[in-house]
Amino acid sequence: MKTSAKMITHAHPNSTGIIIPSVGHGIPLAKPDQFNQLVDQWLKEERLPHNVRLIEE
Repeated sequence: MKTSAKMITHAHPNSTGIIIPSVGHGIPLAKPDQFNQLVDQWLKEERLPHNVRLIEE
């Protein structure tokens, strides 16, 4: 799954790929509060929570 996430992120240079611990690909449904907090923080402060990792090469 990490390989395909890297491929998708690299195919879209204006995107930011992230890995959220303990959540599969359905975070909006699995953990909606965490998802909403993540998006809100990203939009308002342009930063991610400390436990979220960026997808790197």
